Amino acid sequence: MKRDTIKTLAGLVIITLIVVATFLYGNAQRQAQQKRDQNVKQQATNSSPSTSVKATASVTPKATPTPATPTPKPSVTPTPTPVVIGAVGGASTAPTPAPTPAPTPATIPATGPEAAPLAGMAALAIGFVVYRRSRQLVTAAQRQGR
Repeated sequence: MKRDTIKTLAGLVIITLIVVATFLYGNAQRQAQQKRDQNVKQQATNSSPSTSVKATASVTPKATPTPATPTPKPSVTPTPTPVVIGAVGGASTAPTPAPTPAPTPATIPATGPEAAPLAGMAALAIGFVVYRRSRQLVTAAQRQGR
């Protein structure tokens, strides 16, 4: 083969590897975004079941009113305070309200990179190594032919 043919083939192989790596990376990013969107959607449906009840209540005819059921509120359980021995004035057993749990954030924390985007980078690295090796082999063959 001529030197120009080898250069052309090497260039085409490199371009092909870049295109394949780009598609692999883009596909991995798209799948990760879909997974995040699905998780957010699932959390939203799990956290607000009362919206479906409101929607069905507005569809019912006005001729038959439905009685509203009150939602029970969490009760505060009294917890006695510990008795301190030797305290002046005696011990107090007044109930203290239990702390209310903090609401969880609706956003999903960002995690580290997954393995799929690394496949594109690996394809690029392998392409670079193959290109360098082919250049070394071509140079070595030319030196032996002289």
